[in-house]
Amino acid sequence: MGKSVSYELMSFKDGNWTIQAVYDDRNTAVYEARRLLGGRHEKGVKIIEESYDEETNETKSRIVFNEEKGAEKKPEPQRHESRAGIAPVDEPKKKTAENSDFTGYIVKMVLIVGGICLVLLGVVAFLISNFGDG
Repeated sequence: MGKSVSYELMSFKDGNWTIQAVYDDRNTAVYEARRLLGGRHEKGVKIIEESYDEETNETKSRIVFNEEKGAEKKPEPQRHESRAGIAPVDEPKKKTAENSDFTGYIVKMVLIVGGICLVLLGVVAFLISNFGDG
């Protein structure tokens, strides 16, 4: 009858590869892989293209995307067949761990300073109410 293609998005975390999702669209799978890699927990991501031919009952697998944190970027395998309708994948803006850590640090500092100010205001209000002019 035909051929079906799916894309398994896998992530490497805590020493194991785990399937995160399965997509019918390669561009969506690549976008989500890059988004996952930008997070804190995954050390690597890869996409495995699974092709199933119903006429021959054969399944073929190949890695079409593979990146790891801290590793030099590996070029994606070149596709030799012409496929209309596959647009190039736009590079999503990546959140780096350094940006996330810095933002978290700033948020914590604002909360700590705000908490200290509230405590001081409470102490001043208590002192005024108990020892105010009277």
